[in-house]
Amino acid sequence: MQQKQLFSQHFAKRINLNQSEMLDLIDKVVTAYNLGNLKTVEGIEVGYEDVNFTLTTTKGKYLLKVLIDFTIKKPRSKENSRKYVDTMENLRADGVPLPKLFKAEDDYLLRQIVPHNTEPIYMLVMEFFEGVDFIKQPPTIKDIKVIARILSIINSSKMKRKSVYDPWQPQFFLEEYKENVGLLKKSDKKLVDEVLAKYKQMDLKKLPKSIIHADFMRNNLLKSVEGKYCVLDFGVLNYAPRLADVGVFLAGFCLDPEVSIEKNLLAYKTGLDEYLKHTQLTNYEKTHVGTMTRASYALFHMAATHEKIVEHNKTKENDYWIALGRAGLKLTKKIGL
Repeated sequence: MQQKQLFSQHFAKRINLNQSEMLDLIDKVVTAYNLGNLKTVEGIEVGYEDVNFTLTTTKGKYLLKVLIDFTIKKPRSKENSRKYVDTMENLRADGVPLPKLFKAEDDYLLRQIVPHNTEPIYMLVMEFFEGVDFIKQPPTIKDIKVIARILSIINSSKMKRKSVYDPWQPQFFLEEYKENVGLLKKSDKKLVDEVLAKYKQMDLKKLPKSIIHADFMRNNLLKSVEGKYCVLDFGVLNYAPRLADVGVFLAGFCLDPEVSIEKNLLAYKTGLDEYLKHTQLTNYEKTHVGTMTRASYALFHMAATHEKIVEHNKTKENDYWIALGRAGLKLTKKIGL
């Protein structure tokens, strides 16, 4: 089996294991889930929660997910890990396209005691969906319509969840502005301040709440060559204003600062109109869709700037979100949101 470095130090600190210790843990995973003989393993260095690996064995290709609590940046508790499984199973039953989970004996979760961690860690193994995300393959109008419908299914879920604070989610724009405004460059602050003025006109208490994916963007949605779709990463699922999910979807999936204003206007209208066919927003929500979309871009920029300056996150992925937030704010200003 290949022995190349699995992940950078930035990702390694999430689980506090070195290369050798992680390989030993992966061997235990392969045995517990009866995956055959391990051929290759590769770390997936994207996202701000969980630690993911692609496992290729004599039986096939799998995704190993070590569950991390993004709010404390440590392994999830048993209860929290169980909720992750329940979330996937409930949403699959509702019709959301998700990867199949595998069992180790009679449980989806595998509990392990590992070095340097006082609490056990919990892991999942799921099928590896052979698809491409929409960063590499920009969405078509048809894709936008399909994904909007999937989002409406998630927002209609009857699951019960507590609200959790997440610095990347636009319903926390005011709190994050107060925390991070001092980190912003003057030109970026000017863009964010324009959002602040409109955001203060919105009363969050008037926005209906639902289950939200909270990260419903191009990097977390895949499409196969056969035209099948797959939703990834429910690590930041929340109970919050559904308009926050709509805003993130419009900003992070439909709009694209790299294409023309005309294409962006069409994509924005298509995404919103299709969502409204399946989930009827209130008139108050419709009034503030644009503001929540702009706030989503502002949060991309502010949260990633915080990561870079305060958390010393120097990854290319983090720089991508800083740049996208800035470009998105400029784009949405041009199109009058």
